[in-house]
Amino acid sequence: MSSKDQLRLSQALVKRHTVNLNYRELAIAGPQDVNGPITPLVTSLCDSPGTIKGVAPWSLTA
Repeated sequence: MSSKDQLRLSQALVKRHTVNLNYRELAIAGPQDVNGPITPLVTSLCDSPGTIKGVAPWSLTA
């Protein structure tokens, strides 16, 4: 992991192997239609397999 890839608290770095966009991602993105704006800070591509490359420190009490 290079210095530009430094993880912040509670972040993880995942190398995605493939991606799949389906209706669930559109529902998570918000009430807009396909051509509308996407809600910021949304985790999309929920069913994308990958390899965990790094995990930052985290805590349930943070």
